Amino acid sequence: MAARIGDVGKRGRSGSLPVCTSTADNASTKSGSPSTAAKRKNRIAELKTSAMSMLPSLKTSSKTDQVSPLGTPIIGRRGHIFTISTPVTEDVVMRPQPQSQKAVPCEGDPFDQRRKMTSAPNTPRQDEEDDKEPVWQRRLSLLFVPPTENELDTEKEEETCQLLPSVTSVAVLPKRLSVDSNHSPALQRKDKDTDTGEENSKRRKEGVSQSENPVVLEKPKPQQRIIFQDTKHEEEEEGTLFIPSYVNNDHNSSHRGIIGGNRGEDTKSKASHASSHNSLSSLIQERMGKPQVTQLKRTRAELGLMVLVAALFIVIVVGITLTSYFYNLHLLELSIFNRIKFYETPRILEIYDATWSPLTTVHLGSNLPDNSIPEDCTHYLHYLKKHNFTMPHTHDNEDYEDMICLDWTGLAQVQLRKLFAQGDVQCYSVWWKASHEGFTLRDCLKADIEHGAWWGGGEMSDGGYPITNANIAPKDMVTGKLGRNSWGQLLRRTWLSERASLLTLPESFNGQVSINYDKDGQICLESGPHPSLVVPLPSMKYNLCTAPNLTSLIYFMHQESINKRKIVAEYTPSLVSLVYDQKEKQTVMNTGTKVSAPRILKEVFQGQVEERVQERLEHPVWVPWMPPDRPQLTQDSVIEYVDNILNQTFGSWGHVLLPASWQAQPGDLLFDQERFPDPATLSQVLKKKGFHLALTLHPFVSVEASAFNNGTKEQLWVRQKNSTLPALAHYDETHPSVVTDFSNPRAKQWFADRLKYLQNKYNIDRFHLQPADAHALPVFHEYHLPLPGPDSVLVHFMAAVSTVSPPVSTEGTITPPLPPTFLTLGTADGSWNGLETLVPRILTLSMLGYPLVDIGPIGGIARSGHVPERELYIRWLEAAAFLPAMQVSVLPDMYDEEVVQLSFEYAAMRKNMVLPRLYKNITGALERGIPLIAPLALYAPDDSVAATVDDQWIVGDDLLVAPIIRRGERTRNIYLPEGIWKDEIDGHLRRGGRWVKNYKVPLTKIPHFTHKAVEDYV
Repeated sequence: MAARIGDVGKRGRSGSLPVCTSTADNASTKSGSPSTAAKRKNRIAELKTSAMSMLPSLKTSSKTDQVSPLGTPIIGRRGHIFTISTPVTEDVVMRPQPQSQKAVPCEGDPFDQRRKMTSAPNTPRQDEEDDKEPVWQRRLSLLFVPPTENELDTEKEEETCQLLPSVTSVAVLPKRLSVDSNHSPALQRKDKDTDTGEENSKRRKEGVSQSENPVVLEKPKPQQRIIFQDTKHEEEEEGTLFIPSYVNNDHNSSHRGIIGGNRGEDTKSKASHASSHNSLSSLIQERMGKPQVTQLKRTRAELGLMVLVAALFIVIVVGITLTSYFYNLHLLELSIFNRIKFYETPRILEIYDATWSPLTTVHLGSNLPDNSIPEDCTHYLHYLKKHNFTMPHTHDNEDYEDMICLDWTGLAQVQLRKLFAQGDVQCYSVWWKASHEGFTLRDCLKADIEHGAWWGGGEMSDGGYPITNANIAPKDMVTGKLGRNSWGQLLRRTWLSERASLLTLPESFNGQVSINYDKDGQICLESGPHPSLVVPLPSMKYNLCTAPNLTSLIYFMHQESINKRKIVAEYTPSLVSLVYDQKEKQTVMNTGTKVSAPRILKEVFQGQVEERVQERLEHPVWVPWMPPDRPQLTQDSVIEYVDNILNQTFGSWGHVLLPASWQAQPGDLLFDQERFPDPATLSQVLKKKGFHLALTLHPFVSVEASAFNNGTKEQLWVRQKNSTLPALAHYDETHPSVVTDFSNPRAKQWFADRLKYLQNKYNIDRFHLQPADAHALPVFHEYHLPLPGPDSVLVHFMAAVSTVSPPVSTEGTITPPLPPTFLTLGTADGSWNGLETLVPRILTLSMLGYPLVDIGPIGGIARSGHVPERELYIRWLEAAAFLPAMQVSVLPDMYDEEVVQLSFEYAAMRKNMVLPRLYKNITGALERGIPLIAPLALYAPDDSVAATVDDQWIVGDDLLVAPIIRRGERTRNIYLPEGIWKDEIDGHLRRGGRWVKNYKVPLTKIPHFTHKAVEDYV
């Protein structure tokens, strides 16, 4: 920056200020006119008066002259603003100065007479004051100087004072005026590297003068001057630098600063004054916000800067928002057991596989208040268990590896437990307990197509394969009658998905279950208030499991069924033995206690078990059909029915099953002597013909039976709640009866003794079970043992019968029965609806680990005088030929010769094509629970389309069957999985992985395809 203007003249080597030789009172002037001199003096006096009014009073001391304060503004005649400051040169900085010096009056300039110049050394205090001087005062003091006599009068004085150094600086102002720091005392002291002052002094000593005219330099040495940004850009583009005429380094001329000129030349003075005026106008316009020449360029630059700032602001706001969202989400997210995430606010529980793909999604506590956050009670429960305190609200002895507890104060508490892994299957238990009696617990598992296809539950009236095809309102999940109840008699409280995840309910589950109710795509579990002295508060428990694939999951379910039916195996040691395949393992829990991991229990079957299964697959069960004119079944009618079978030369034998009406009184377990006078002879005749006589058994005992009174004394029947009296029920809606309590060892022994009597006396050892469903039991009842549910007694019923002989089949169960027992599907009536739901029900049972399935009578239930319609019978016969086992009641000769011939054809097809494949899978069915017929979901587990196909199945490994199950249909769509398939009807090859649309199917045909290896056609 230019040197400040405060002291007049130039300092010498001695540090004194040079003064002029002319005085103010010299009467002889160059003007030569007294009038002119008077005018000049008057004008100077007026200006002096005006300027002195703005300055503090000047006081003269005998010791030291006082000077005006630094930075005091002075206004010239023409509006110039300047301040009083001390120019600092190189000599001043380099040499110490005397403390004070009296000012010498200047004879030529009246302003010098009032300026009492004092030369004081640059002390640190003075440097600090200079540095604290406002920036705008520094700039104005460098830009403007007080007017001289040449500006006050047209005539020039003979002698003038040199106010500033001869070399001025040139600086570039981008948007405002800026001055080079070389002439600023404060900045000059900071910048030690500049040598502008030395160059100026050298040039003045050498007397170098520059031309007054503008000079164009090709690559000039940088000149220090004030320019504007636009001028700078224009000059840089042209490659030259313009030096104005008023920047003159002539030491003979008097320079007063950057703006101003040689006082000896009027043209230069006018040009300098114009430049000064323009610079001041530009500065004032900028201060007042008036547009400059570069307004357009500055507007564009500012607009771009504003856009950039706005964009950065938006990015910052979005970043902060997202960070806050995910941070809060992370705070409300619990990572449990390395594979579970629980979101506290929505209460969503998600289980992931090893690749962090979601397998199971459950909405916990849907009845809890929205956005409620639980408290962690894990450490509290661990402390109680570690110190052997009684766990609150706990009635089970479940061993687990780890546990998380969450409590919604005053509402409910949930415990998430990680159970010990069994092989490659990991299970977690969810255990709820309400905090007061009026609260209803409710969890919903997402089972729509988005979360993968789900199957399970058991027999449902509408099929329910997959469960998105079902619609069951919240009901108690207990056995019932199809057509009358939502659930049938073959249940398993288990559901599995195509993503190899599992949901299981324990036998103690006493709540309600809804399946896709109102098409919500959910499996919902509820447990509401219920009066009980044992469990006063609502509770609910279930397990969630994951596995690498469906095969592992089915084997896991098979292991679960072994543990539940081991009581049956204990009563049949001659057919099966139980062994453990590994040693007991101990694991140290987080609480420090040691627990034993469950060992894997295996069943070892004897050879006769497989033989009986093969026999059951090869030969159907014959249920004698009685014409309307002879509704009562007799010994003679049974023999006649068997002879009719042999006359038809079906080439098939099997079991002849007598309905429960073979007894004189329900539950008496004695033949009706009027209708069956010689049961032993009947049994022998049937054996000679190649048939086994089988009897239907049920737990009901009529009050008119001979065993009723004795059983009442022995308390063999299911009793009323909190009473010793038997609870009454209705068998077949006609006979008042009681129900045998098979949980009572005495009742179990009594029933087994009656069966042994039949075996020993009549040589009958084949039985078919017809258990009582839960809806047939009295409302308020209790068993001898505290069973967890009304259907838990079924396994005890089967165990009592197995002490004599394993049942041939059963119509009711909640767990897979012990082989060689088959399941017999219940049919409400012989109708098309029964056939439509037949295949989905079989596929559901196959997925649940029921490999041995009997589809029931062809054409529907065997009722006296009932004959199914012809088309229904043919379509049912076609489907039954490709299923594991069947029953026959109505013989084909009841229709016409074509139906008889069809029965022969399909019997031969079954023998040659189906049975070999079924036999091949018997071992896998017994040891691992692999179904004899598999849904397409098991055949192609990675095919999402195959997971939803509910009317096709695979026999063995390569035979696909797609029957017609609706009345009047002659075409259907068939889905073929990946591969090459041979059409066994026309012999054509078809490419898989797609639908075959409008496949034509005659009445006498059933579509079936065999999978062919690609190598066979290469």
